[in-house]
Amino acid sequence: MGRHKDRSINVNNKKPYKKYTLPDQEEIDRLINKSTVLNTKRATTAWLNKFENFRSNVKYIGKCTEVADIHELEVQIQNFIVVMKTKYGEDYKATSINACIDALNRHLNQYSVIRPLDLKDRRMFPSLWQILDGKLKDITEQGKGEIKGSDSLSLDEVKLMFNSPILSTDTPTGLLKTVFFYNALFLGLR
Repeated sequence: MGRHKDRSINVNNKKPYKKYTLPDQEEIDRLINKSTVLNTKRATTAWLNKFENFRSNVKYIGKCTEVADIHELEVQIQNFIVVMKTKYGEDYKATSINACIDALNRHLNQYSVIRPLDLKDRRMFPSLWQILDGKLKDITEQGKGEIKGSDSLSLDEVKLMFNSPILSTDTPTGLLKTVFFYNALFLGLR
């Protein structure tokens, strides 16, 4: 008999919530806006403007979101990838080209008349991916394809740092810096 709680007693003196209503559009829009990352939105807008500028220069009609044929959209994007240049006339780095594809993909998935689509799907856009693969290989041959890594420390540089007063174990700050340096050295922290 002592196993069952008396459910009629409300310990918190709060009334149970029993009424659900549909959210209004303002609340839905507020939550959607909260999910938007400002830098992602800026990058998407920047790449979209470059793509639309290309489209107007080569006399494509309308906006990219109005293209109703998936093959035509693929041709337009691959033509853009082939000729895209920085404002100084140089080829973009590989990471920038991938960022462009991601930005166009985000925008088209949100606003295109033929959504949903996935520019990253090689089966849906095979020609685009052949062009993209060729462009990235070409850029890599030019030395713009890889992220520049840092050089590792030489043995003499490590010895010099350990002999530095900054890594002295005589003070709490020096001991902390020494432990951090050991972690960075042996655990590969950067």
